[in-house]
Amino acid sequence: MTNYHRSFYHGHKGKNESFHEALRHAGRGIALGFLYESNVRRELIVALLVVLLGWWLSLTPGQWAAVVVVILGVLTVELINSSIEALADAVHPDFSEHIQRSKDLSAAAVLAASLTALVVGVYVFVPALMALVR
Repeated sequence: MTNYHRSFYHGHKGKNESFHEALRHAGRGIALGFLYESNVRRELIVALLVVLLGWWLSLTPGQWAAVVVVILGVLTVELINSSIEALADAVHPDFSEHIQRSKDLSAAAVLAASLTALVVGVYVFVPALMALVR
């Protein structure tokens, strides 16, 4: 179980008071994901490499849209998965078959999003790379 630094939660009163505050909480969530979740860091590194490859290959606007959607999709599902795992561990630190099922299902969602990204990546990048070889 990961212990998060209390400074992340200093002064939190509950429901967001403004859009600005909601964005601040979301930014803090992204920072927590990056700091404490190795899968988030790995996925951000892969995303950066994919963006660099897309830039190098001069993707079309439609191809960029597809790539950005799947990158954000994988990151979104990974953050939700991490949230479910953190909450489950906090509520029930001992082994529970129900908690394990929940964690497995959320991990399966990450896998499904990642496979979707792989299919889109093959569709977008393989023809562009093949054109370079010819």
